[in-house]
Amino acid sequence: MTRRQLLSLLLNGAWVGGLGVLSWQLVDWITSRIRWQLRKVRVASLRDVIQHEAGVIVQNGQRVMFLRWDGRMVLALDLRCTHGNCTLRYDAASRQLFCPCHGGVFDRDGNVVAGPPTTPLHRLPTRVEVDAVYVLDES
Repeated sequence: MTRRQLLSLLLNGAWVGGLGVLSWQLVDWITSRIRWQLRKVRVASLRDVIQHEAGVIVQNGQRVMFLRWDGRMVLALDLRCTHGNCTLRYDAASRQLFCPCHGGVFDRDGNVVAGPPTTPLHRLPTRVEVDAVYVLDES
């Protein structure tokens, strides 16, 4: 094999590899958009979330969520405790979420403040369209 043939083989391989990676990224992007459109669920109006500065608790079927406006976007937290899977309660005075089962405490961003839980609350992906807040339904 000559040097010219080797360079030609390497360049052609790089083109094919680059096109393969680009094609894979494109397919992944398209399928994620399709999945997002099929599984998004309207949970609240943006106006309601912004008006309630402390946050809003929303129940959608079996899932209970805490929604709040952080100044740029809507933050959605799954209100199941990461320790015992109990439904958390929100105390507006202290601006914290409390677990009635084992005494876990979380802040409004979902971080653990005290108690047995060691992992933060699960953040749910959100999307705002016009005046509606959508959450990706992962069930």
